[in-house]
Amino acid sequence: MAVHYTYKGNPIDMGSLLMMNQHAVALGNANLNARGDALGKAGEVIKTAEQISEEYYQQQSSQVIHTDEVEAIHEVPPAMVPQVETVDMSLLSGYDTQEPVQPVEVQPKRRRAPTSEE
Repeated sequence: MAVHYTYKGNPIDMGSLLMMNQHAVALGNANLNARGDALGKAGEVIKTAEQISEEYYQQQSSQVIHTDEVEAIHEVPPAMVPQVETVDMSLLSGYDTQEPVQPVEVQPKRRRAPTSEE
């Protein structure tokens, strides 16, 4: 894991800090330790982080809606098909033979600082 530095420049290895405190109870009302295990009232592990993530993914996979591909493929009504307009290409002729316009250099106007008389 990457080494981070404090405000005063001291190095801190966040991976080792996490490993040292993985069984410490986290602050807040989530009832978790640093690993993500669910804790009971006395601080004992009720569910491990792996069990919690497995339950979560089981719930998510059950919410997937399976549809039949045959029902999903249907004919598009002609009113929904976009109509393509044809462009008369003779209107575009002559643009490639034009000479490019050369930019005109504009000299900046010199300004004087205002005097007390102005």
